[in-house]
Formats: sequence, structure tokens, C-alpha cells
Amino acid sequence: MGIQQRSAHAITFEYTDFSDTSALIINRDASPVTTPAGVVMRLTPALGIQSGSIYRNEEASVFKFSTAFSFQIANDSNPGADGLAFVLQPGGTLAGNSGGSLGNAVPNTVAVEFDTWNNPENNDPNNNHIGITLFGMEDHGAGSPFTVTAPSDLNDGLVKYAWIDYDGTNLEVRFSDLAARPELSILTQAIDISTVLKGSFRAFAGLSAGTGGASQNHDILSWSFEGIPEPSSLFLIMTATLAALAHRTRYTTR
Repeated sequence: MGIQQRSAHAITFEYTDFSDTSALIINRDASPVTTPAGVVMRLTPALGIQSGSIYRNEEASVFKFSTAFSFQIANDSNPGADGLAFVLQPGGTLAGNSGGSLGNAVPNTVAVEFDTWNNPENNDPNNNHIGITLFGMEDHGAGSPFTVTAPSDLNDGLVKYAWIDYDGTNLEVRFSDLAARPELSILTQAIDISTVLKGSFRAFAGLSAGTGGASQNHDILSWSFEGIPEPSSLFLIMTATLAALAHRTRYTTR
């Protein structure tokens, strides 16, 4: 079920399941599926050369933001591929590519990937890593900076939990096999997010996944997001709120 609160460009939503997808844009091979865990969003089925993504249908402020989601990667072809990602995309909700693109590789995106396949051409450190990628680039660069080996197997079929926070300066990633949010992040990168998002602090928030010759189900069980507007937007919100209250007071006191 999707729950939303909205104020100007501030958007907060939460999906405890995906029985209601009316506020989502669903691309390519993604679809809601009923499983023993409930109605989940299957970004890709365990078939070769698949690409799927979902995006909230409204741009959100990402001057600062927090998002959290639980996922399950199973029925892999041993080894399974390729992984999933949280994505911020400015100005659109384009579908990305299959394989190592993880359903993304769209220009000017910010992504946090949970990658289960080692693509040496992309400077992947191994076949079980978490990484931050910018501008839609698949290549991590020499030495695989801003990647970390996942503390457990991402595609072992068990439920995993991820938290991603941006405080206006640093993008932090937390990960656990348990639902309790860890105190410490496992990956941090300093980012001027507006530079990546074509000079904007607004973007569509989404989740994507891809398979290649090897495959696996990529299921999202739950997802929440909270975006905080930049100070100028907050000032406009406060001004509009105060004006509305003054108008209401003027008419109720007559």
C-alpha cells in the first residue's frame, strides 16, 4: 500500500507492499507479483536479458533526502545476475539497459547499486558489492572507489535492508540482513548532487534492476522516501502557510 504526504516539492511516501501501484511508473519487465512475502514489485523475473524499473510519478526535492527499502534476490541461475539499484533521475523516468547497467545507465543519474555480477570492464571489485555511481556511468574507475564488498551474499534469497541518506554534502549507504537501521554507514561519498542532476535539486526517485545471460528475481518488498526542499523552497512554503493562516484568521474573526 502506498502512503503519501506532499508539500510543495517535498514528497514523502511509503510502500509497505505493492498492491497499489497507481502512483508509480513501471518500466519494461517490472511488475507486481504475489509471493509468500506478499505483493512485491518484481523488477525483473529470473529470465535472461531483462530490464525493469519503477519511479514515483512526481519529481521530489533531493536537496536532502532519506530512502529505505527491503529487497530479496532469489532463483538465480548460479551464479545469478546482475543486481539492482536505487536511482535519482532528473526530468524523466527513462528505462535503462539490461545486464551490468542494472536497468539504469541513464545520463545524469545518481545511483546506489547492489551488484551480484563481476564485470571487470566496469572495474567491479567482485560479484557481491555495493557501489555509488554518478552520471549514469557503469565504470567505477581504477581501484573501484566508492564501492564496498557486501557483508552478506546479496542474492542468497534472504530479505535484505538498505538505507540511503543525503545530508546536502554526503551520500551515505547502510545495509543489513536485519530490519534495524545500523548506526554506521558502510559507504560514504561527498557529492554535489545538483551538479550530477543537471543543476537541479529535483529528481524522480526509482529502483531498477537488470539480468544478462545469467538471471535472478529482483524483488522489492517495501520502499519509503522523504525529500527535504532547499531553503528557498522552504521559505516559499512557510510564506504561503502564513498567508493562508492570516487569511483564515481575518475571515473567522469578522
